[in-house]
Amino acid sequence: MRGWPIAVKRKQWEPLAFAAPSLALIALVILFPLAYSFYLSLQNFDLSVGSEYEFIGGKNYVEALFKDQRFLGSVWNTAVIIAPSLAVELLLGLGIALLLSRAVRGRPIITALLAIPAMVSPVMAAMAWRMMFGVKFGAINNLGRQLGLLDVYFDWFATRGCPSCPSCWSRSGTTRRS
Repeated sequence: MRGWPIAVKRKQWEPLAFAAPSLALIALVILFPLAYSFYLSLQNFDLSVGSEYEFIGGKNYVEALFKDQRFLGSVWNTAVIIAPSLAVELLLGLGIALLLSRAVRGRPIITALLAIPAMVSPVMAAMAWRMMFGVKFGAINNLGRQLGLLDVYFDWFATRGCPSCPSCWSRSGTTRRS
């Protein structure tokens, strides 16, 4: 009966012993560079000057978050793409779910077709959308010119709404988030 408490203690530390090499590698490869990068972000550090730096605290963050126009512009551009995309994805997803919740003829086929965007690689989907909406050689521009709907080639990706289209296509029928 004396060996039993040792066995219980061994069961407590044995999983940690097996996980220790992986945890050490994660700490070395991920956590240390992350912590060191945060430390350097609190310094006035310039690679062109060399190893000289001084502690300035959160001044870099204040400048980046509130004074840098490029950062503020990128936040605005992200919001302009994400907000309509999220609204359209939500409405399309709910609409498709409501339609498929009823007994409809061909429901398995429609469900299979809705799974296609989830199976397509995001890079391949982006390339296909770029080919369809290309300025000079895109299928949409050529079709529009042939039908007489467009007078000149239109740059679809320069408009505000179009960059949301590929995201809505790839995510409205699925729950996958990459």
